[in-house]
Amino acid sequence: MLSLIHVLEWRAAIHPGAIALSDQQGAELTYAGLAAAVERSAAGFAAAGIAPGDVVPVIARNQAGWVTAMLGLIRAGALPAAVNWRLAGFDPAGFVDELVRRRIQLTQLVPTLIHAVTQEVSSRAEPPDLSQLTEIVYGASPIRPDLLERAVAVLGCRFRQNYASSETGPLPITSLPPEDHDPARGRLGTAGRPSLGWEVRLGERGEIQVRGAAPLPGYWNDPEATARSLTTDGFYRTGDVGRIGADGYLTIVDRLSDLVITGGENVYPAEVEAVLAAHPAVADVAVIGVPDERWGETVHAVVVLAPGALLAPGGTTPPSPPGNGDAEPGFDTGALVSWARERLAGFKCPTGVTVVAELPRNATGKVLRAALRQPFWADRGRLVS
Repeated sequence: MLSLIHVLEWRAAIHPGAIALSDQQGAELTYAGLAAAVERSAAGFAAAGIAPGDVVPVIARNQAGWVTAMLGLIRAGALPAAVNWRLAGFDPAGFVDELVRRRIQLTQLVPTLIHAVTQEVSSRAEPPDLSQLTEIVYGASPIRPDLLERAVAVLGCRFRQNYASSETGPLPITSLPPEDHDPARGRLGTAGRPSLGWEVRLGERGEIQVRGAAPLPGYWNDPEATARSLTTDGFYRTGDVGRIGADGYLTIVDRLSDLVITGGENVYPAEVEAVLAAHPAVADVAVIGVPDERWGETVHAVVVLAPGALLAPGGTTPPSPPGNGDAEPGFDTGALVSWARERLAGFKCPTGVTVVAELPRNATGKVLRAALRQPFWADRGRLVS
């Protein structure tokens, strides 16, 4: 019986260079590229323990990764189940209950959800039975090494990090395998080493540039965007800033577009966020650049307080609420700035702090920094000085 895989193989054989699909970002895949991506996807699922007949939910937006994941599962003999990414907000308690009830073996989560699941499991008086959970695959945004180390200890399964992008397809450019999630190896802060068939190098300002075995076709009907995104020798400019160690492991520092340039100095928000997030009164934080007449822009922190932490008016520290012995001590924004100054160079420290109920995020858990910057830059006409 013919399947979609047979149709794809036939098209790849007779029209290998024709465009097979293009997603909403304009990223393209040829039939040959899609067929190769599906084969690698199937091999990856099989290596992760997916067996013929397994039912595997796939949740993703309308992009190339969704197609290759669905076809990769079919190629592996599994039954893909498309899940609407517009579903209601993530419920950690319900998710953990489903892991137990359905005896889930493999799942894919973004870092913010890994943190939420870890907190949920560790908060239960009776630990849930997650003995069937074999592996968690994660990516999409950075995760602090200390949070990842705690997740490894609490959830007790294998972890695998994949670094990829819509433009390069769903399969990882680099991967950090389960064995490198041993904290003793000191690699939890990296994104692993290049996957088979990928070259990774650093360009100007440390931008990560990648090239695969098959050339990237470019963006649909947008030759100018294609020219901007590709180097003359065929490397794709990811827009991410990174470092490559002597052992070949890639560390992703931040997004070039998120870079704060204050007084001519480069500040990477991820570095500042890691320091601020370690403050006991901070549950979540994002760092952005805001306009400054003297320095062009300056560092600003947007903070979500931890449960029980109080915002102290006037920079004072109020007592804990009556009758709540477990409440965190009071919190004032000046104390957070002082905390940063003890741990960072002065130009990297926030000059202002805004406290919010939650940070805006997209469906993959990435912070929507443009939404955070907009109120500060609204009357400037552009988001840089």
